[in-house]
Amino acid sequence: SRSTEVQLGQPELTLGDLLSYSESSESPVGVDEVVAIGALALAQAGRLDEAAALLGVDDGIDGLPGRTGYLTSAAAIVCAALGRLDAPRTAAALVAEDPTATYVDRATADLALALAVPGPEGDAVLERIVASVSATDDAVTTALVALAVSVRTEVTHPDPEAPARVAAAQDSERRLASLGITDTAWRDLYRRIAARA
Repeated sequence: SRSTEVQLGQPELTLGDLLSYSESSESPVGVDEVVAIGALALAQAGRLDEAAALLGVDDGIDGLPGRTGYLTSAAAIVCAALGRLDAPRTAAALVAEDPTATYVDRATADLALALAVPGPEGDAVLERIVASVSATDDAVTTALVALAVSVRTEVTHPDPEAPARVAAAQDSERRLASLGITDTAWRDLYRRIAARA
C-alpha cells in the first residue's frame, strides 16, 4: 500500500499515485489519510513547502483540515522539518489526547518532538517512544524509532567513533536490513529535524 511505502520511507511510487487520488473523489482511503500520506511522501522527497501547503499548516497546526492522529502526526513531522518547533509539541499533545490515534500516530508525533527538542527533554521523549514501541511486534516502527535514536545520537555525539553513536547506527542498520531496506528517506528527514534543534 502507499501508506506502507511512505512508512518505509520509499515515497517515489506514492507521489505519482497520490496526484491521481487527489484529483478524484474516489480515493480508496479517507481524505485525511490521503493528505497525510501525500504530505509525508512530499516531505521525504524534500518538498517541504508543498507538504506544508497540502496539510494547510503554513500558519501552524490550527490550519489542519482534519484532526485524525495520522494527519496531526504528519503535520508534526513536516513542521519540525521546516523549523517550526512549536508545532511538534502541539501536535504531540493533540495526538496523545486523541482516543482514536494509534500507537504509530503517537510514535510519529513524538519522534518529531524528540528530534526537534534538544537536551534532556528530547532524550526523555525518545526513551518513552523506545519503551512503548519495544512492547509491540511492529518491526517497521521499531526500525524507524531505532533510526531516530541513531540520528539523535549523531547530534549528541558528534565524534563518529563515539561508542554510543556506533552502537545506535549498527542497531538501526540491522533493523532496517531485517526489513530488506538499505536506505530510507526518513534518514534525511530526521536529520533535517535534528539539525534545527
